[in-house]
Amino acid sequence: MRRAFALAARLPAALILAVILALSGPAMAQVPAAPAVAPPGLAGKTVVLEASLTPPNPWLGQTAVYALTLYRSVAASGLSVTPPTFEGFDAAPLPGQEDGQLTAGNRRYVVSRVAYALTPKRAGRLHLGPPQGKLIGLPGTSAPVTVAGPALAAEVRPLPPPPDGFPDSGLVGGLELTAALAPAALAVGEQARLTVTLTGRGNLAEATLPPPPVPQGVLLRVLGHEDAFTPGPDGAAGRRLFHYALTATIPGRYTLPGLSVAVFDPVAEAWSLAAGPELTLVVAPGANPAASAAPPASPGRSSEAGDVAAGLTGWRRLVPLLAPKVATAVATPLACAPEAGAETLAVLPPGRRIALGPIRNGFVRLSTDDDMVGWVPRDMIVTILP
Repeated sequence: MRRAFALAARLPAALILAVILALSGPAMAQVPAAPAVAPPGLAGKTVVLEASLTPPNPWLGQTAVYALTLYRSVAASGLSVTPPTFEGFDAAPLPGQEDGQLTAGNRRYVVSRVAYALTPKRAGRLHLGPPQGKLIGLPGTSAPVTVAGPALAAEVRPLPPPPDGFPDSGLVGGLELTAALAPAALAVGEQARLTVTLTGRGNLAEATLPPPPVPQGVLLRVLGHEDAFTPGPDGAAGRRLFHYALTATIPGRYTLPGLSVAVFDPVAEAWSLAAGPELTLVVAPGANPAASAAPPASPGRSSEAGDVAAGLTGWRRLVPLLAPKVATAVATPLACAPEAGAETLAVLPPGRRIALGPIRNGFVRLSTDDDMVGWVPRDMIVTILP
């Protein structure tokens, strides 16, 4: 006697997941024994589909387990079970399936259980519609038989206020924070990468961090994040890495304060702090000798330089041969497009010789003697060279 079993889980846009079973022979013959408790009212029924949510009142951001359990006492050539749409949740199927058997009312039942990790995205009452099961090839009938499971509702609790002085991070679970900087020593205009890592178990898939604090003289740019975690009944387990680019505009030794965030523990129902270490960045003068000779920026210099940049742009358009030579006065991020938030191509060190181009959307185009072209805000600071 042989029992063939197949499980397929799919994740379409609406998160309609299916469990498909293929059986041959008597329904009870080859199912391995496993402990199970019969639900009320099972005795005497052919097929019952049950649903449960644990815990039924999760905190916002806390993962709950939605389980579907099938009880069947007859053979079938095919059976499928479809859960409801998980509106208001981030959902992921949990690996594996539990199989067992039990006796209720002098009738033996095959028991199969699948589960999904649900993380609520908003507080309040979230509804989970009734799941549905369909049986094909039942003895004595050629028409499919459908059965519905119960509808549920999750009472999602909002997080309590975080500790004084800390914003509500939305982080839930057991999470730790670390940070690393590479390289830790560089020259003005060069770029270092700061990586801040959240590690542990919790709502890592929704985790965000505020920008790390940096001292004056250091520019920070967000590079994005990468993930290495798997879903579990208590939340995603693993880590999420946040990457940042750091560029110093002035030589010196900089101390980067450690980033601290509040994390809510749903078991202890209390906040704790996850804090990263202080880091040190050592910055040497740039390789361009003109960098050290470039005059420092002053409060009134920016608008004056904007007028110079605009004036020089006009000169280049009217009389290109008479356009004066200019250089950057401070480290200048060079964007790929004349728009806010555009990707930074490079950072020009102070004293870098440049040519000014046209103005567009409040940005001026720069070109260097090595054919590097990019855009900077119109109020850039430049120095006229003799």
